[in-house]
Amino acid sequence: MRLLFIRLSALGDVVHALPAAAAIKKALPDTKLSWIAEPPQMELLRDNPLVDEIIEMPKSAWVSGLKNPRDFLSTQVEIFKFFSKLRAKKFDVAIDLQGLMKSALIGYISGAPIRIGYGGTRERADLLYTHRLEVGDFRAFDRHVVDLHLQLSERLLTIQGGSDVESSARAEFILPPPKISNRENIDNLFSELSVHNLDAPPVQSETGGGAAKSLAAAGKNGVVVMIPGTTWETKIWPLEKWGELGELIINRFGSRVILVGGPSDTANNVIIKEDIERRCPDGTVRDASGRTSISDLIELFGRVDLVVGLDTGPLHLAAAVAGCPVLAIHGATPWGRNGPYGERCATVHLELSCQPCFKRVCPLGTKECLTELSARHVFEQLEELV
Repeated sequence: MRLLFIRLSALGDVVHALPAAAAIKKALPDTKLSWIAEPPQMELLRDNPLVDEIIEMPKSAWVSGLKNPRDFLSTQVEIFKFFSKLRAKKFDVAIDLQGLMKSALIGYISGAPIRIGYGGTRERADLLYTHRLEVGDFRAFDRHVVDLHLQLSERLLTIQGGSDVESSARAEFILPPPKISNRENIDNLFSELSVHNLDAPPVQSETGGGAAKSLAAAGKNGVVVMIPGTTWETKIWPLEKWGELGELIINRFGSRVILVGGPSDTANNVIIKEDIERRCPDGTVRDASGRTSISDLIELFGRVDLVVGLDTGPLHLAAAVAGCPVLAIHGATPWGRNGPYGERCATVHLELSCQPCFKRVCPLGTKECLTELSARHVFEQLEELV
């Protein structure tokens, strides 16, 4: 079977789609799985044993080109050629895990005779599918998106016939194995922290499981990763609260702290780092903003003792690695649907009547779900987890 697997973006969403791909490949190992995604997600899919072919769709570049009168015609030609090549691959099945009109259109244009997706999604994307999985409200807050994707993969297996659907239902996050260069990068980062576990084995990434770790037992060699940055303003916890949390962690466990994020997170992470250092002059904190690739993070998350962060891609990657406990701080986004997925994962949030609103901008203009969430509250949940 030639399968077009559609989950375009973002990092956390692509991570949450991995178990569905694993279930399909496990039940139908001869499947040639072609994953179509946008460029930022390529590193997670490259060298991933689940993926036989990566189809890179440069949507952002197309949008820019179509807005520029000089590039308008050439961009149209490029888009036409892209979809002509896609159609020429003659896929047998297209499965759309995104549930938007743009993703459904990709499956439709591909010419795949069987197109599978969710019924009842917004934008009426389901009109372009030949087979639908009726799940009621696709955006319901009480069903995790990983479980929904597994149900959709089971629907595909049922359509293909004869597969042991039930055996495929366990969520497996299969990740690309880190390279020697990734191990060296994290070794260097640990050297800066004076952490004496440089000989720790790399995470068993292909099975998505690492050795159990205990923050309390690690003591001064323990490493906590903080992920304070994300894109939605209704996900962002106030900077000063990160400083308070860092102080509580260092005073209780004696751990070293690493702040991770992209280049755009550097300014805020520097503020947090300096705040923690002011509160804990004897503590060790490093800002790794912009220094870690996705593959570096896979290696890092397999060797630390705790990850605490916002509802963002790197945090979900940490949950997929399953090397240590993962705690997610939630404001507007639904923890039951979009929280970290795994046995050693937890979420911390308030119980306001307006939560979760699932809005990028606070409808009330207060962001009270985050501003009123204290560092002490988060720390108490963290203690229960570790």
